[in-house]
Amino acid sequence: MLPHKPYITAVCQRLNAARMKPAEWWIDDAETRGMYRYLNAVITLDPSGTHDDMPQDIPSGTPWPHGLLLIWEWHTGREEDIERGAAWTFAGLKADGSNEYPTSLSVHGYAAPAAMVEAARKVINHEIKPGHFHNFGAPGWDGGLIGESWERADRLEAACAEWETTRA
Repeated sequence: MLPHKPYITAVCQRLNAARMKPAEWWIDDAETRGMYRYLNAVITLDPSGTHDDMPQDIPSGTPWPHGLLLIWEWHTGREEDIERGAAWTFAGLKADGSNEYPTSLSVHGYAAPAAMVEAARKVINHEIKPGHFHNFGAPGWDGGLIGESWERADRLEAACAEWETTRA
């Protein structure tokens, strides 16, 4: 089992309890430029209820018409320009199934599930707006870090470090 599964499961359970049921979610380990392994997870939310609709059936102006991704990654720090540790980003899905460039989410890398609910609400309501490739970060958001770290963050960090020694 990948070390971040219990964490992402806890986040998804909290989203469910807050009536923001993920349309789908998955966890994995992946490669950066074919060289370094890292851990990741993607949670797809459907705040507009139109994720599975055909583009022509979605009313103009519908917010997040194709869905919203919450993306978690843990990196070893060996990659060029990528710091060691965990981080959350978000991105809107496009009609063709691809996604916008991810924007940093103002939460701890091991944010408490309740903090992820609060952050997701702020994104859905456009209090936190998506960035773009040349402006990585959350434009217009000056509300600081949202919420606290997960109470099991130290154990998760240790499990990720252990995974690194055996798999990375």
